[in-house]
Order: sequence, then C-alpha cells, then structure tokens
Amino acid sequence: MASNSIRQSDIHADSTADSTDTPYSVVNFYHLVDIANPFQVIAEHKLWVQGKDLAGRIYLSTQGINAQYSGLTADAEGYAMWLQQQDLFKGMRWSSFPVDSHQFPKLRLKFKQNLISLAGGMTRLPVTDPKARATPLAPHQWKQMLASAQRISPSHDKPADAASDPPGTPNKGPESSRLDASDRRPDSDAQSSGELHEPQTSAASARPDVVVLDVRNDYEWDAGHFQGADRPQEEKFNETPTEASNSDSIPSNSDSIPSYLQGKAADTPVMMYCTGGIRCDVYSAHLRDKGFTNLYMLEGGIQNYLREEGHQLWDGSLFVFDGRMAVPSGDPQHEGQLVAAAPCAACGETASLPHMNCANIDCNKLFLACDQHKVLSPCLLCVASCCEHVIFHHLLCYVGTT
Repeated sequence: MASNSIRQSDIHADSTADSTDTPYSVVNFYHLVDIANPFQVIAEHKLWVQGKDLAGRIYLSTQGINAQYSGLTADAEGYAMWLQQQDLFKGMRWSSFPVDSHQFPKLRLKFKQNLISLAGGMTRLPVTDPKARATPLAPHQWKQMLASAQRISPSHDKPADAASDPPGTPNKGPESSRLDASDRRPDSDAQSSGELHEPQTSAASARPDVVVLDVRNDYEWDAGHFQGADRPQEEKFNETPTEASNSDSIPSNSDSIPSYLQGKAADTPVMMYCTGGIRCDVYSAHLRDKGFTNLYMLEGGIQNYLREEGHQLWDGSLFVFDGRMAVPSGDPQHEGQLVAAAPCAACGETASLPHMNCANIDCNKLFLACDQHKVLSPCLLCVASCCEHVIFHHLLCYVGTT
C-alpha cells in the first residue's frame, strides 16, 4: 500500500551542505508498505549493492523498510533513487547529509520482523494504513501549531496567521509572548554534589490542551528537544507503554499509554516527533488504537524541520545514531558548537555533546558533561553513588588531572 498523498514527495536530498564538498553522505529513510515477499526483495537489494561502497543498517520486513547508512555520495543517494523508481517504494522520502567518511562500521542488509523496537512488536499494528497513523505536518505547519500551542508566534515577534494553521490547532491566546533564553534553559544553579542533574520538563511548557510528545529515548531529549516537550519518562523508546509493556516504571493503571496522555480526552491534540519519523508513525497507530483521534506527527522528523525551518522553537542539538553522535541545530549563537539542552550531570552548568559513558562498565549510562568536566575527569561517573567500588578509581583519575 503506497503512502497517502500528503506524504508524497519528489526525489530530493535534504542536504545541509553542497554534496560536492565531501565524498561521503549519510542517507536516512523509511517507508511503511505491505511487502508480500520480503526475502525476495532483500535478494534484489543485495544484488544492487554489490560492489557499492555502503555501510549501515538496512532492514526490511513485511511492513516496509527502515534504513540509515553512509557511503560514497553517488552510491548512497543512488540506492535511494533506485528504490523510488520501484512501484513498491513509490513516494518514499529520503534525506542525505554530507560527511567526511563512513559513519557506520559495516553494512547489515537483512530481514527484521520489527523495523523498530517496541514492546509487543509492531506487526500487530496496521502501520501500512495511513489512516491508522497520525496526520503528517510539514515543518512550517508544525512550527505554527507548536507556536500557537505555546502562545508564541513562529517568528517569536508577531502573531501567527490563524488561517494557515493546520487542523486541530487550538485557539491562540490574546497575545504572543517571547521567551527569553533564561526561560528556556534548565536550572543551572545546582551545585556540584555528585548528583545527576536531569531536568524532567521543558521550561517553555505547552498549553494544557495540547500534548507535545517526544517519542525518543530520554538521552536524545537531553541533547535537544522542541520547546514545550517534556522529557520522556522511559529511558528507551522500546519501553514506551503498550499492552505488552512490563516495567516497574509503568503503573498498572497506565492503560498502556504515556503518562503525559493519561487522563486526557480522546480528542486532545497530540503532536508527536522523533528524529526521522518512523517511531511516530508506528506509535501513533498504537495511540489511535487506544482511542486518540487528534494525532499529528512532524513529517520527515526533526532533521527535516531543522533543514527547512532552522532552530526556531528548538533547544540544543540533535542526537543521531551514527558516528557523528550529534549534529548542530544551526543556531548562529552556537555556531560550530554542539550545545546540549540538558545541563552537565556533574555541576549543572551548560553541557556539550557528544554524550559520555559512565565509567562504571556495569552501568555504561549515557550522560552529559560540560567541557570542563570532560577534560578534568575522563572517568566521570553518571552519579557519585552509581557504584561504590569504582568511586576510588574515579577520585584517582580526578586527582591525576589536577
């Protein structure tokens, strides 16, 4: 089943720079479609990629394809173009970003029953039916709806045009208000006490009649997020509540939905976003099955928004699942810097990306640190009490650098 017309697009490469500047590109795409013979399709794809310089993850199932890979630009973009010429993948969107070298160690092109990890799997959900998923919003529509929900104009200085708002946008307040940078930053007054500084909400909270739902891992939110989106309560997306969820962090009365939606009316506008869009598309089918009727998702994901609309209404940088680990938002105030939205876990000051891994190998938790703590303490623990038997080693490392 092909994508609906709203999701149709011409062949395009969402590049952030001239592709001639670098020989390699990272390409991302997914396409939800019924595939009757996935193993036959995989065999055809393996024939095409033979001799091509590609590395990354390309997964196919009976419900479509999900791919993130790097390669010589001609090979990487050529594969996406080859797919779009086939009826099965007609209308598929793809994005290409120039890089200096490969961002993945090897190529994995294989069958995977679930294109993404979700409790209970995704095969039970009608994800190939566009009507079962959230309504996609183009980046400019998303910006207007998000700004309206927060009573902030898209340009931060004048009211938005109500006539151009997407369906389901709540009525604007009597006037727009500009948020100072200090209003959007996490609390940085915490002292260095060995505690993990993790803000749980975005200071620029959306109006109560709109839910801005970040459908990613919690550490991705820490790297960067839309204003008004609260931090996911689940550490990883595969813990996002479904009927199959089995987690102590999910209350028994959760009704298999995120805590931010519990108690909300079925027609509550829910604005969902993720990096590229697939997690929103899949999880929106679950939410629609649970009775929610007013679902919206950011078409093309965050990476498409930042390319088309820039950094407005976005805090921090963007976490990515390749060798780059993070990419800037394009904010000229932080040009050349990977500023995080959440603070340093050690002192609460402004943190920079990429994330660090906890020095305790039994923990290995991803956390953020400021430049000073990254230099002074390369063996930094995510929290001082993470594991007592490595505290002494941590202190030795710190003393040795002072």
